[in-house]
Amino acid sequence: MRQCWSAFALALLLFCTLADHAFASDEQAVAAVPELGPRVSVTLQLVDGREVVATTLGFSDEALRIRAFDGPATIPFTLITSCRWGENRITGSQIPAAMDAWMVGLTARYPHPPSPLLAGVASAIFPGAGHLLLGEWSDAARYGLLESVFLGTSVFLLFTAQAGAVLPVLALDLTFRAFTVSETGREAQRRRPSQVVLD
Repeated sequence: MRQCWSAFALALLLFCTLADHAFASDEQAVAAVPELGPRVSVTLQLVDGREVVATTLGFSDEALRIRAFDGPATIPFTLITSCRWGENRITGSQIPAAMDAWMVGLTARYPHPPSPLLAGVASAIFPGAGHLLLGEWSDAARYGLLESVFLGTSVFLLFTAQAGAVLPVLALDLTFRAFTVSETGREAQRRRPSQVVLD
């Protein structure tokens, strides 16, 4: 029985490694495109000389919606001289193009993202299933492996007459499931372009 679990764990670990390697080139190609989406930490240089450190929330045709230290704000693109995030730096007039690039990239990568509810329910049933629906193969394999360890440990303890030790493992498993439900729900919500554009 132990050899069977060891072989299964080794196969799943090998799958995770191969999935990471296979999708690394896709992620690097996507990262080369200067995209600016929601929930990105940016530093804005305004025309009056002020510098604002904020998180992007969304955009409209004329303005960028941010959350700064003092709360949410809407700043017209004409008042922004530059915008920096990571290694990228663009002018205020280039922000709509960068956000459009993010929208186009998002639609190309995820033409039909699942609803946050569906992704969350899939993760509640089996952690990793929600990531599978989102196309995150390596995360799905990792979470599936961890869930398999939880379930395997519970079954092992149950069949070796150590039933009292099963409850802490199941409590840890439920906490893990709640985390994956929350994570996949947020990621599915982030991938829905209609939630980003301001009305």
